This record gives sequence, structure tokens and C-alpha cells, in this order.
Amino acid sequence: MKNKENILEEGDKIMLDFCKLRDYFIGQDQEKGIMPVVVQHWLTKEVLILAYVNREALKYSLRHHIAAFWSTSRNELWVKGLTSGCVLKLVEIRVNCEQNSLLYLVEPIKGEGACHTKENGVYRKDCFYRRILFNGKQLEKIKEENIMKKLILGIPSGNLNAKVMEMLKKAGITINFTGRKFEAIINNNCLFSRVILMGSRKIPGAVTRGTIDVGITGYDRVKESKSRKKIKVIQKLNFSKNSSQAPRVVVFGFRKKIVDKKSIMVSAEYERLAGKVFKRAKIEFSEGTTEADVVNRAFDYGVCICDTGQSLRDNGLKILQVIMEAPVVVIAKKVTPELKLFGAILESTLEAEKRSLIKLDCAALAKDVILPLLPAVDAPTVNRLSNGDYAIETVAPNNEVFNLLMKLKPAGATGIIVQDFKALL
Repeated sequence: MKNKENILEEGDKIMLDFCKLRDYFIGQDQEKGIMPVVVQHWLTKEVLILAYVNREALKYSLRHHIAAFWSTSRNELWVKGLTSGCVLKLVEIRVNCEQNSLLYLVEPIKGEGACHTKENGVYRKDCFYRRILFNGKQLEKIKEENIMKKLILGIPSGNLNAKVMEMLKKAGITINFTGRKFEAIINNNCLFSRVILMGSRKIPGAVTRGTIDVGITGYDRVKESKSRKKIKVIQKLNFSKNSSQAPRVVVFGFRKKIVDKKSIMVSAEYERLAGKVFKRAKIEFSEGTTEADVVNRAFDYGVCICDTGQSLRDNGLKILQVIMEAPVVVIAKKVTPELKLFGAILESTLEAEKRSLIKLDCAALAKDVILPLLPAVDAPTVNRLSNGDYAIETVAPNNEVFNLLMKLKPAGATGIIVQDFKALL
């Protein structure tokens, strides 16, 4: 029996069962009837399972918001995940035009996959892992690594949102959230299909659960997360809401030094990170009021994210210790060449903000005077024009542009154009 099941579930022999429903309905009445239900990932739209439900299974699903089915082989209620641990949260239930089949839109919230079969000891993410060859005589397993699946990107709401959206736009990824929706489709993109807007604190957990494939969040959120050991940092991006430098997680207060004892009260946006500094003091979580807690003398110290530190100084507070640098990071569960390139493209948009593209023309006699004046990432681009003059392009740091222009014009440069550009790879 087990050998037959193995051939059925893992073999390449076609053994299609056209009699499953006929055999089930023999001797059954309408009250005990079933209907098929297609189970689909609510975001990726991947079809995960085709199963069956009866009234009892549908009632359970509606009440508990968990996908439940009726097992036709065991003739009993089948709550997905009770045995395998692969739980499917119900997002929506749809019915077809003739009301004889259902569609479950689900979010996998626990476990590794949706199918009861395994590959290399891991539950498969869906039940459709083989294709019928067009010769009609054989099945072929689909190798998941050969499928370029479009990914779901999670980006932060709140303080970082505007800067991240601007960075993505410069990289050629334009996102338009309509109304109050927190999800948007990304059109004409070879890597991403959708984007979800969520709190930066929740992005690391969403990556590990598979709700999103890639996330952009603060490194502080990664280090504070319970999921930190399961996450890979693809790229660090040095910017914050107000500057081009990475912010810092700091300990601050009115005192001149840190005192750690049981009577000390600490207000912390990062309880785990605060625990690295304070082993005996009482730490309480703070939701954005950390600085006020210390200013009002309700707490002795605060642990928070600090950008320029100006607000702390304005209130007479001192930074006593820097716990960590907290750049924005691109994260995923595993590193792939495509994600490394994505991270590099985002980094290039930040580098491009610091530089300008300079174009100019010059006569042949002026070329040898102008070229030594020019900086470049590699070397200036020089092209001979039809009239014998030269067209020259170079990239210069923004803080050097003015001084460079002051030198180029007297040296014989004409038609000088200074342009911003979006990326520098």
C-alpha cells in the first residue's frame, strides 16, 4: 500500500483518478454532500491545494478563520495544520457563479508549506509540483529553483516611508497606493509583483513567515526581532529620515554616566537591545515617548533611535552610549543573485544623490588642459565630434561642482550641462 502511494505521489506514471467523487457519493444524500474548494495564496495568487468541503468544514472555517476541509479518504473533518503544523489563515471565501465550488484565499501563517507531501524533509508549498507532458504518457517534476517567481516586497510605513518610496522610484520601481489600501501591484517589473505597506517593526517577522519575500526596514528592527537569526541582510543602506547617515540606537539621560541597579528605571523602544546595557535596572517598553519619559523625570534613562541628536541636546540630555548603528537594510530569508543586484541598485541611487553628471564641449587645443581638471568614477568619456571638437562627460561629487565650473569655463569648456542622475552602478 505504501509503495503504491509513493508511486502515486512521487512517481512519473500517470494515474489520474476520475472516479473520486463518484465513489464518494455512492450511498450519500444531499445533506452529506461535498463541493470542491480551490485554495489560493491571497497575495501571490499561487494555487496551493484543491480540496473538498462539506457544511461542517465550511462552518468551522467561517467560525475560526482557518482553512478546514472534509477528507474524502478518511471521511472526517480535516483542519489544515493540526498534524503538519502548516496552518492556512483564511483571508476571504469566494463562491463561483453556479454556487457549486469555492475559492479560499489564504495566508500561510505557520509551517513550511501547504501540501502533505515532502521533498528533502520539507513540506511542499503546494500540491501541484508535477506537470503532464504533452505526450500524455508521463509526469515530470517541476524544479522550483528553475521557476523565476515574482516576489512580494514589504516596505515601512511611518518615518521611513517617503524616503524609501523615493529611493524605489529612482530605481525604476513606481508604487501607487490607492485610497487607504496597504497593498499595491507593481507593474512591468521582472522581480516584484506586489508591495505591502506595514510597520517597520513587523517586517522581519513577515519575512520569516513568508508573508513577504523581501523587506526594507531598519537594522535596529532586525536586531530587536525574535526572527533575527532566520534573516539574511542583503544590503545596508546608509540613510535616515533626515540625513544621508545611518541613525544610531543610543542610551541617553541627564546623568554623566550609566548606572545599572534595581532602582533605576529605563524607558526603551528596544527592550532586547536595552537589556544588553542594563542587566539589573527595570526596563519598560516605550512607544515613541522615550525622550519625554526621561525629560519628565519619570525614568532615569532612555533607549531610542537617534538621527542627528539635536532634540536630545535641546532638552539638555546627553548620549551616554551608542548601542548600534542602524542603517536601513534589505532583508530576506536567503541571499540570491537577483536580490544582491536589487540591493546594489538601491545603494546606487543613494550614491547618485551625492554626484552630478557634467557634459561639455571643447576645442582640440583645450582638451589636454581640461582633462586633468576632471574627476570621474573611472575616467572621463571623450568623443570626437564631426567638426574636430570634443564632447566630454564626467561624474563629479556635488560638493566639487561649483569649483570645477569655475575652472572649466576659463580653460575653454563650452556648452556645459550639469545633470542629476538616478543611479550609479
